[in-house]
Amino acid sequence: MTRLNRRMRRWVAAACTVLSVTAIAVVVIAGAAGPAAASSVPAGGMTAAQVSSMFTAYGDAGGHWTGGDSTVSVLLPDGRMAWLFSDTFLGTVNADGTRPESAPMVNNTLVVQDGTTLTATLHGGSAAFPEALVKPATGDEFAWVADAVVESGALKVLYNRFRRFGAGSLDVELMGTSLATFALPGLTQTSLVDLPVGRSVQWGSALLADGSYTYDYGTSSGLAGMKFAHIARAPAGGLGGAWQYWTGTGWSAAEADATRVMSGVGNSFAMQKVGSQYVLVTQETNAVFDPQFVAYTAPSPTGPFTGPAPLLTAPEQQPGTQKIVYTARLHPDLARPGKLLMSYDVNSLDSADNYSDARLYRPRFVELDWPRPQPDPSTLPAAPMGLTATSDAAGAVHLSWLAVAGASKYFVHRRDATNGQTHPARQPQPVTQPSADITGLISGHRYEFTVTAANAVGEGPFSATIAVVPQAQRDATVIRLANLPESLPGRYIVGLKTDAAARARGVEAVARELVAQTGGTVSEIFPDRSLVFSASLTERQAIDLAGHPDVADVEQDREIELTASAGGVQQGAPWGLDHIDQRTLPLDGMYHYPNVATAVHAYVLDTGIRSTQADLAGRIGNGINTTGIPSQTDTEDCAGHGTHVAGIIGGRQWGVAKDVRLHPVRVFYCYVDPADGRFKVKATASSVEHGVRWVIASVQRPAVINMSLGAFAGSGPTSLDRAVKSATASGIPVVVAAGNRRPGQQSADDACDVAPAHADRVYATDEVITVGNMNKQLSRDPSSNYGTCIDIWAPGTAIPSADHATDAVFPPKVLTGTSMAAPHVAGVVALILDAHPAYTITEIHEALRLAATRDRLSDLGGAPNLMLFVEQRPGNAPTGLAAAAL
Repeated sequence: MTRLNRRMRRWVAAACTVLSVTAIAVVVIAGAAGPAAASSVPAGGMTAAQVSSMFTAYGDAGGHWTGGDSTVSVLLPDGRMAWLFSDTFLGTVNADGTRPESAPMVNNTLVVQDGTTLTATLHGGSAAFPEALVKPATGDEFAWVADAVVESGALKVLYNRFRRFGAGSLDVELMGTSLATFALPGLTQTSLVDLPVGRSVQWGSALLADGSYTYDYGTSSGLAGMKFAHIARAPAGGLGGAWQYWTGTGWSAAEADATRVMSGVGNSFAMQKVGSQYVLVTQETNAVFDPQFVAYTAPSPTGPFTGPAPLLTAPEQQPGTQKIVYTARLHPDLARPGKLLMSYDVNSLDSADNYSDARLYRPRFVELDWPRPQPDPSTLPAAPMGLTATSDAAGAVHLSWLAVAGASKYFVHRRDATNGQTHPARQPQPVTQPSADITGLISGHRYEFTVTAANAVGEGPFSATIAVVPQAQRDATVIRLANLPESLPGRYIVGLKTDAAARARGVEAVARELVAQTGGTVSEIFPDRSLVFSASLTERQAIDLAGHPDVADVEQDREIELTASAGGVQQGAPWGLDHIDQRTLPLDGMYHYPNVATAVHAYVLDTGIRSTQADLAGRIGNGINTTGIPSQTDTEDCAGHGTHVAGIIGGRQWGVAKDVRLHPVRVFYCYVDPADGRFKVKATASSVEHGVRWVIASVQRPAVINMSLGAFAGSGPTSLDRAVKSATASGIPVVVAAGNRRPGQQSADDACDVAPAHADRVYATDEVITVGNMNKQLSRDPSSNYGTCIDIWAPGTAIPSADHATDAVFPPKVLTGTSMAAPHVAGVVALILDAHPAYTITEIHEALRLAATRDRLSDLGGAPNLMLFVEQRPGNAPTGLAAAAL
């Protein structure tokens, strides 16, 4: 792992019942972990300076913990203090205060405090090859500490389990919460329990033992980076037992009932009971990377919470630098009387900073007077008067108010009411003039603003509140493929950014919250964790949604065409099959095939398949209808195109792969247009994408997808491109038609301009198998698109195949188009997969290319001169690949 990725793992968390008992090797560095303390921590507490000096001395000495974050402290029964950290640097520190680039990092550790000295670091692995102290049973997961308590004579620690879901530094997602038990006094881990809770709430943000219960505070992520607190509880001494969840009015046994209590909390924060008051201390997170730390108070563990009261603005985080602060904790067992002892963590988005200064990645400790000092109100500035707000065409808000006598600066406080923000948040930087310009707002959201005036004594009372709805003046150009002739008014496909919070919550929850805020209704949620949904929206709502920080793109839904040429006559011999098993003319009237693809599944995205067609008998698998038309919910063929395509792929008489399993994915619907009385066949981009996502989610392997359809792509990735990219990324080969030329219509002669063939161009890949239509004269059929995106040519002119109008094999239906060429290739891919089920998409591509007949075709418009060929024996390619071999 690169140095950057090691560090970025940690700040992602700042910004973001199975019982397994195992023998766990624990390494203790520099001192004994138990069994007895030399001396207890000081009874009167320690100052922040003393605690900071203790960590500085220990970290600078090296040979153990030299830096870490999360910073949880727990007083043990024998008087020692256990400090629990998440990502931890071990190893040495250079004399000049730098950290060697070879310094190891592990996901979690435990450091022991004995008296006023840190004495030992516990981790897993060995001293030479250290590992995390706590490791989840699932190999691709790792654990970061949440919070801890001592109960029933043992140290109980909640850990959040995470895993990486992509190559990006931010691609870390919550997988669950586990409870680790450490026996005392030896601090030996005895068990790790995966708790029966979901992934949408990061439990263990703070623990509070109070009376008969231990309260567990969790954090969930909303839209636009908003964080919300939730509350659970367990009977005292029973943290590993059944939890109850606060609903806002009472307690429920169902985690789904855990309500959002308040916004603005960190992934980790602190709860402490002071007298009869409950104090919550957190980083201010209503804005991302806010350097302020604040306090809320409540009369009970469940609130209601009043605040925020400003505590401090961390000096380490300054504009123009990469340093960030996060994770407020309280350490009541070390706090002096009348004080809160608070820590926060410091890190850098530039990993080099953590090596050039070993002291950077260490907790900072601050003492805070509690209760907070209250200045004499008569010494403070008055509340600002005359607050006004306007918004401009860019969506910025401009505030102004009357100057206040004696004020040296002003603070603006804002609340995003649309996004569920519960308390106003103070802008971290004050202004010195009675005006402020506020940018970075979400268009269409209702914001409430107040202003305070401040002097050297403190901050005065709030002004009146003013509300404004900024509206950025954007047009429909922010919507992909907007207002084309084939566009469907009011229907849009929305792609979410690949975000850990969205993956944890699920696309449906995010989609419904987004659309509830913007307006409109959710139409469909696409499967396979694709983070895509469709919605009914006005154009204004779609424009606003396209500018939302959680949205990757919005595309207007549109009609999709079949890629078969119209018309046809009855014919007998399947010349297409005859042609793909020989390289030269004349044709011999026979089709030789190396296998029948019994083990392969072909998914046909089309008009459906006639399930009783004799040529396909006994080989129709499960499917789906994604059209969303209430009167057309089955997978039976409504037009004939899908049955014809399926017959070419796998018909006993007309097909390439004689025993392949055929799955109807009906994405087209049929109707009689009342305007002209004509029978029409239509699909939408959303129905096609839904079909692809369904295949990804429910695929039986080995498998191939055939898409004899297409739509004008324009520039940039379309929803169809994105869908087939997801399919190929999951290892499913996708065969698509190059498209047919439609003079006078919104179409393209170049296959690269037709989705989903367009995917390879937009993603700069070579994964989709795009097929052009060749005729009996060994040239491009005049109706076929052409261009460099075509991978191979196959017969597609006057092709006989199964007829959806009858169960009989004969007479066949005859159609022309790239729709007929593509299933020839899909059938050959099935033959290849039957012979080589472990082949990757790259290997399938190579097998097709190596087997293809070369340089026999004409008029290809720049496409490669490769004609589909069914190889009868293993090829002798340099890569060792073989095509459809016995």
